Amino acid sequence: MSVAVYYEGPVTILQQVPTAILEKWYNRLEASADMIYERIMTKIPDVNAYMKYLADPSAEVWKHFVSDYWPNADMIRLKQNVKVHSAGDRYLKGVISAYVTEKIFQKNVAMKKDRLEQARFTLSGVGVRYMMGWGPEYKAVGAITGDYRIKQYITSSETFQGEPVLCFPPTMVKFIRPTLIAKLTQGLVYASYALQTGLVPFVEKIVADVNKDLQDFVNAYKLSEFSEVSIGLEYKSNENKLYVFAKAVKS
Repeated sequence: MSVAVYYEGPVTILQQVPTAILEKWYNRLEASADMIYERIMTKIPDVNAYMKYLADPSAEVWKHFVSDYWPNADMIRLKQNVKVHSAGDRYLKGVISAYVTEKIFQKNVAMKKDRLEQARFTLSGVGVRYMMGWGPEYKAVGAITGDYRIKQYITSSETFQGEPVLCFPPTMVKFIRPTLIAKLTQGLVYASYALQTGLVPFVEKIVADVNKDLQDFVNAYKLSEFSEVSIGLEYKSNENKLYVFAKAVKS
């Protein structure tokens, strides 16, 4: 057996979202108000459309959330049904208020602009290739999905051995890459929040759970020529820092 590729990289949390990204998000979202309003009103221009596309489906789906064994289950279902079917006029007035008369949507976008700063955790993992290069998450994913481009972005703080190698059926790469990145990002964001507040046991639990899910997924799809394929997060207590790793061993 031989190690085909090994990657390990630290996650350095950004202090803030780059201004160019923040402004682009804000400007695009603010400018989308008219488009959103037009699409809503095209689909649901009146109360009849509200009943067909919102109220009826809502009542049909919601009723299954209530157990038949719950006391007064029928009355609970009926309450929701009546409320949603009597809200058509209020819904339409709310949409017009949000996008036209009061411009509540636009005001809230401006008021909550600073909340996008939370995206710094995500960006710290995935990176922004055209601005700061790929982050450790994609480099790890690329290492085991045969993306040779990651070699251009390896830094002195990272460990990289071997060559990127495709460990999965070629037809599945477009599915596997985003799935791995999504799971790594979920774990990284949760663990980073916990780490910020000193909740180390939570960090360790998050890392363990995410790594198990990742390993189960990888094992289900890896090619048989590899005896080991792994990818995940690692918390190094001596550094109080999160790392991303990936490894592939050929049989």
